[in-house]
Amino acid sequence: MHRKLIGYLTVDSGQLFITDPGYLRNWQHGEYTQGVEPDNSYARVTTFMFENDGYGEIENGIVVGVDGDGYYPVYALEDEDGHLIKLEVVFQPEQS
Repeated sequence: MHRKLIGYLTVDSGQLFITDPGYLRNWQHGEYTQGVEPDNSYARVTTFMFENDGYGEIENGIVVGVDGDGYYPVYALEDEDGHLIKLEVVFQPEQS
């Protein structure tokens, strides 16, 4: 397998949401307010993350809570023929 850096994810809210852009047409914009019943996609995703150990599947995507704002490297792992096998986001440097 070949691993190559393909870019960086900038995280501002302490969470990452991964989805197909086609689903964004159904996304309901809004704000999250702690203790208030969620009435938009952002509030539902954020509430779900807090209530489910920081990650899981919701709103046609995957939410992952991270340690805060950051700039995280993303790597593509390809097989010998150059086919994408997986993506890797590094939230914490590996300890040696």
